[in-house]
Amino acid sequence: MTEIPPIVGHKVVCVFDDFPAAVYESFGEVPVAGRVYTVRDSLVGREYGSGRPVHSVRLVELPPLEPGLAGFCYWRFRPLAEEKRRRGKRREAARGEGQEASGVGT
Repeated sequence: MTEIPPIVGHKVVCVFDDFPAAVYESFGEVPVAGRVYTVRDSLVGREYGSGRPVHSVRLVELPPLEPGLAGFCYWRFRPLAEEKRRRGKRREAARGEGQEASGVGT
C-alpha cells in the first residue's frame, strides 16, 4: 500500500485492476491497470468483502453511477510520479542485464 494519502487533483496510475463483480453495480467502468486517473475525492471507506477501513479515492474519469457512492481502494493505485520512477528503474535494470548478457561493458 502506498503510504502517502491520496491528494485531490493528483494523478495516479492503476496497478491492480481485478475487481469483484459487485463493484460494477456502483460503477459503469472500473480502473484499468496502467491507465492514469485524477483523484476527485479522498476519503476513508470500507474495503469490499472485509469491511476494513481503507483509504479510498473517487476518480474524475470514473464517476459512480449515483452521487455519493463509494470509491476505489487506494492500494490499487500509485502516484504517477512514483510509478514513472519505478518504471525508469526497471528499464535501467533491464538494459544493464542485456549488456551483461551480450558481453557489452565488461
